[in-house]
Amino acid sequence: PYQTLALGPSATRPTTLAVGAGALAVAAPFAWRRPRPPVPPPDPPFTLPDGLSPADQVKAVYAELRRRNLRFPMVGRWREEEGRVVRLDIPAGDITDLSPVGALVHLRHVGCGCGNGNLRGNLQSLNGLRDLQLTSLECVHQQVSNLDPLAGMPLGRLEAGWNDIADLGPLASLPLAELMVNSNPVASLKPIADLPLAKLGVGHTPVTDWTPLERMPLRILAVSGTGFSDFRVLKNARLEWLTAEGCPEAAW
Repeated sequence: PYQTLALGPSATRPTTLAVGAGALAVAAPFAWRRPRPPVPPPDPPFTLPDGLSPADQVKAVYAELRRRNLRFPMVGRWREEEGRVVRLDIPAGDITDLSPVGALVHLRHVGCGCGNGNLRGNLQSLNGLRDLQLTSLECVHQQVSNLDPLAGMPLGRLEAGWNDIADLGPLASLPLAELMVNSNPVASLKPIADLPLAKLGVGHTPVTDWTPLERMPLRILAVSGTGFSDFRVLKNARLEWLTAEGCPEAAW
């Protein structure tokens, strides 16, 4: 009840067809595929040579950012203190590889957001900042989802609105006083319940449990576009500013 057919003059593997009422299966013809090109090796870690002035350090980092991110515009703002580059703000809308920034080992602040209106940038990973000791980070309107690279930093301020962050767990042991994660899929505030937060932005998030706010010394709170409705959780707060547009009327 079986017949074997070779399809085409270049076929080297036949197709087997089951013929008749007792047929159980049809084996697909063998499909030749072009061999995949070899995966290029990852770029080695970027380091700066000794003896460069702060300005030359920044120029070298910009050049390496441009090499790895062809649309990086080679502009930005930076600041030095005592001959060390301590602050860097760059337009990161077209950056996918931020790792050259990590070569500026004395940085305390990095700004790597996307400033193109309501558009989001292409940055998905903060791994390039993992070895820095940042106290402030601004990374808004990007596609970052994992905050693990920030664990262990002396970070006091994080602005990361309009990303893909769902888990705040890596922030649990940080000395954060300001945290803005508006418009992220943040599911729970429990990991940050014991942080000394004075400023918190969690507007337009799916948070439903607001009890972690009870232990926060909040002065500024943004909960617009959420289901927040119970002021009793703010009993320990000393609010100076609250935005709660779109919250249920019970909030008032």
